[in-house]
Parts: sequence; structure tokens; C-alpha cells
Amino acid sequence: MRMILKVDRHLIETFTDPREGAKYAIENDWDILLLDLQMPHMHGLAIAELLKRRYPKKPIVTVAARTLIPAQANVDRALLKPFGVQELRQAIIDLIP
Repeated sequence: MRMILKVDRHLIETFTDPREGAKYAIENDWDILLLDLQMPHMHGLAIAELLKRRYPKKPIVTVAARTLIPAQANVDRALLKPFGVQELRQAIIDLIP
């Protein structure tokens, strides 16, 4: 995913610890958030809820393997692994004005 975004000339930040990623998103400006649901220390939906409360108009795309995203989840798009390059690109095009 990171390589695809770089090829498309997106500036990206990645984090292995979701707490660091959430802190970064609170302290910095961003256009779209791609968020894995299954991470250590903090579930992706918890991060999505936190950030949507602060930034309701910022788009959040969740990425999940074999996990159905609850209908009430406060996210703009959900991608199920494995997803295609075009599906990722289309989500970004659709959500970033």
C-alpha cells in the first residue's frame, strides 16, 4: 500500500504503533487517513471514533482482513484485504476533493 501511494506521489506518514499515529493525526494536518483495524494497543475503530469527533469532515478509510466493519462505524470507506490497487486509488479520488 505504501509503495502504491508513493508511486502516485502522495506524501505519507506510517506508524507501527497506532498510539503514535493517532497523536500525529491530532497534532498535524492531513487529507485522508488509511487505518488498519487490527493493531496492537488500540483498535482502529477506536482511533477512527476519536479522530471523527475532532475532525468530522476528514475522510477515514479502514482496512481490514476478514473482518466486517460494523454499519455504525464512523468511517467514510472500508476496504477488505486483499483489495486491488484501483480500489485504493478510487477511494482516495472519491474522498479527497
